[in-house]
Amino acid sequence: MLKKTFIGILTVVLMFPLMVVTVNAEQCDSNSLKLRTDFHKHIISPDVGNALRMLGIPLNIMTGEDIINNVPHGSKAIVLSDAYMVSRLADYGLISDEYETVKRSNNYVSVQCAVYSNKLIPYGSINPLKDYAFEEIERCREELNLKGLKMHFANSGVDLKNPEHFNKIRKIFAYASKNKIPLLVHQRNVEEPYGSADAKKLVGLLAQYPELKIQLAHLGGWGGFDHASYEYLQTLVQELKAHPEIKNVYLDLSGVVLTDQANPALAEGVPTPTAGDYQKAAALIRDFGLDKIVFGSDTPLYNSTDDYIEAFSENFPLTKKEMKKIFEQTPDKTLFKGLKFSIGPVEHSRRHCQ
Repeated sequence: MLKKTFIGILTVVLMFPLMVVTVNAEQCDSNSLKLRTDFHKHIISPDVGNALRMLGIPLNIMTGEDIINNVPHGSKAIVLSDAYMVSRLADYGLISDEYETVKRSNNYVSVQCAVYSNKLIPYGSINPLKDYAFEEIERCREELNLKGLKMHFANSGVDLKNPEHFNKIRKIFAYASKNKIPLLVHQRNVEEPYGSADAKKLVGLLAQYPELKIQLAHLGGWGGFDHASYEYLQTLVQELKAHPEIKNVYLDLSGVVLTDQANPALAEGVPTPTAGDYQKAAALIRDFGLDKIVFGSDTPLYNSTDDYIEAFSENFPLTKKEMKKIFEQTPDKTLFKGLKFSIGPVEHSRRHCQ
């Protein structure tokens, strides 16, 4: 359970042998593709990195320069704060003074991305069930100039089928919609069963805030593509067709393809997709609409964005034309379309760097 929860820290994921998908001659070659934006990239702060090492998950502390060097030349990246991990690490006694550590983690992504403000787009993160959640969301928006918000339901123990949890998430969705804050949500949690009911709960909530811009991580799952992920995505596609007023839901491809190049420290508990699983996923994203699909690497699951591009291109059955359409997506054409804030530097006081 410990590993499975922390597996969800990055994607939920694993290192199992992968059945390679046989594809036709149209299948894309990663060398011929140019990724405009990595929509799902983690940065590891000193507090969280040191705590994870104590759990036996040796992830390197990262800087903005590390992120720049880790994406394809010229690409941008949405960079996710690791503050959402802090409450779980505090539960295990690895972090004291929880909220101060959350603030340091969100400060860290802001400072590191400000140096490369033309390339790196910082997102804050929180555990939405915590009493300090709203205070921190407002601080991220007003003081740190973070551009979006990440929530990880597995790591934070959120279940939309729980009325108390649903109400807390509803209030955050309302705030994000009103203030035009894009969300990145890892919805799949550790509660079983997961699938159709969870998709219906989310769409019912989104129907109240149809203008909200939201990116669902891992095609709505937590890495790989098992039966629960299939059931969830199939229902999501059907439900959104029944709610045409909801126009701003995007799915990311991070962590869906799993090969032996994945970080072994994160390898536990998730079944390896079969060729048939990938075929089902590809059919569903075509039905969903490729204009609403974005590419994310979920590094450090893989060593670099390029490594995941290669793994994905070799194993996921999309044509070169389809991949090119996805790779050309940018925040300005998707999650940030029509938003008036600028993607640029924010002035940092000394206390932000502490």
